[in-house]
Amino acid sequence: IRPFDPSGDDAVGGDLYNFAPVNYLQTPFERTNLFVQGDYNIFDNVTAYVEARYSNRRSSQLLAPLPYDSRFDPAATLPDGRAGIPATNVYNPFGVDLTDVRRRVTETGGRNFDNEINQIQLNTGLKGSFGELAPTWEWDVSWQWGRRARVDTDTGQFVGARLAQALGPSFFDDAGVARCGTPDNVIDGCVPLNLFGGGGSITQDQLDFVTASLNDRATTKRQVFNANLRGDLIDLPAGPLSTAFGYEFRKEEFTNIPDSGKATGAVTGNTGGPTVGEYDVDSLFLEVNIPLLSGIPGIELLELSGGFRYDDYSTIGDTGNFQGSLKWQPIQGLLIRGSYSEVFREPTVGELFATQ
Repeated sequence: IRPFDPSGDDAVGGDLYNFAPVNYLQTPFERTNLFVQGDYNIFDNVTAYVEARYSNRRSSQLLAPLPYDSRFDPAATLPDGRAGIPATNVYNPFGVDLTDVRRRVTETGGRNFDNEINQIQLNTGLKGSFGELAPTWEWDVSWQWGRRARVDTDTGQFVGARLAQALGPSFFDDAGVARCGTPDNVIDGCVPLNLFGGGGSITQDQLDFVTASLNDRATTKRQVFNANLRGDLIDLPAGPLSTAFGYEFRKEEFTNIPDSGKATGAVTGNTGGPTVGEYDVDSLFLEVNIPLLSGIPGIELLELSGGFRYDDYSTIGDTGNFQGSLKWQPIQGLLIRGSYSEVFREPTVGELFATQ
């Protein structure tokens, strides 16, 4: 036993843990993508189209083994009411109650996070024109559906209640096996945890009792229906006045279900509650482009454009936003442009429905 040396990690002298070598330099990553695209001319001016994408991603992250600190992490309750490791713990070599015990549990091999993400997206619709009736006009009606499912598996974290039991009073039975509790009050199934024997002193059966594999699941869904029409309204002296307008319906859904241990705060490490919510929005949009002047001295082109979008949300009400811009080309090779626009950012499902 000697005084603790906090001057540096064990790689440069000192007793602090050097966590850097344990983390991945390059994250393991494997991805598979599939893509299909096709179209079919139903009539002379009508085309059906479809696009489908699928992606599977498997990756993992590795952090240094979880640090244990009895001042913050679950521990037994000492006779004076404080948290710590009692003198009656079979692995406590000091014979006194301890309130400040810290250790990297290197036997876990680190905190590992495995991810698998499956994502699919389908976009299909009809598009076409009006032929000789309106040569410049085109239309497009589409439906889009997407789903993203993510599963995260975490290992190397502690179950708090079991950790407190494993660090509480314990004893050796007649067969020399360490048992949790006291001879008169044995905690069945509990295995005392040895934090004092140095690296490698924590056995697999000790780890099996205090650690757990945690599973989180998150699913995102989106549907979009869009119908738009675009073309030239009239011919002006400087060029055609063109417009585009349409309607869009969009629905967003998000579900995030953390492991029950995280949701209830029963494990060490990061915790958090679930998020479940959805909203939809109806939108109308209009854009116009107006050529004012062209082909005169000092004005090769003068063009005004504008747009307006109206959105009606199922959660927060409606909003309208517009934009406008002016282009001026005094000579060939020089373009001067100015624009003004309003911006609105909708709140996400997470912002609207996340737990406190």
